[in-house]
Order: sequence, then structure tokens, then C-alpha cells
Amino acid sequence: PAPWRGTRVGLGEHALPTYPPRTAANVGAADGPVLFGDATSPGCTLTRRCCTAARKPVLVVPWPFVRPWEEEAARLRAWIEVNDVRVLNGAGNRERKRPGIRDACWGFVYHALR
Repeated sequence: PAPWRGTRVGLGEHALPTYPPRTAANVGAADGPVLFGDATSPGCTLTRRCCTAARKPVLVVPWPFVRPWEEEAARLRAWIEVNDVRVLNGAGNRERKRPGIRDACWGFVYHALR
């Protein structure tokens, strides 16, 4: 269940339980997603296909980071500016497949955008 249910942050659960419809809806609702993790995973591959179909930019940030995170953060900021991304969709691999990715990405995005 969504912990934000009943709040006023403009978020909601998708009606369908599988990830492909959610992925398409998230791509449609955002100006562009940033993908964290293995870009060849089924979910990331689907996200990239949805972005191509919708003509939206997508940025892949490998995790664990292959460059210092400060360089990746600068790359994210530049990508947001160049592509005029106002609504960012954070996507990527699940925590159970990439232990530690959730907290790493949360901190990364926070520091990149502050």
C-alpha cells in the first residue's frame, strides 16, 4: 500500500498490479526518467522503450556508480537543464535485486538537486 495515500502530494497507486502499465504511465506523466542500476534489466529496457515511443529523454546512471557520485550528480543536473525536465521520474532496479540501491539513489538525487 502507498504510504502517501490520503495526503496531498499528488501521488497515487496505479490500478494495475504489474509493472509494465505503471512504467508506461510514469513515463507519460514525467518529462523524463532517470534510470538507476542495470540498464539491460527488463524493467529498465521497458522504460527506455516507452521513452523512445513517447520521444522523451532518458538518463541512465549505473549503480554502483562507475564515476564519482559528484560527477554523476553534475551529469544529472546538466541533463535536466538541457532537456528542460520539470517532472523527473526516478526509476530503476528493485532493492531486492540491487541491495542498497534505494538509499544510495535517494541520497544521490537529494544531493544532485539541492
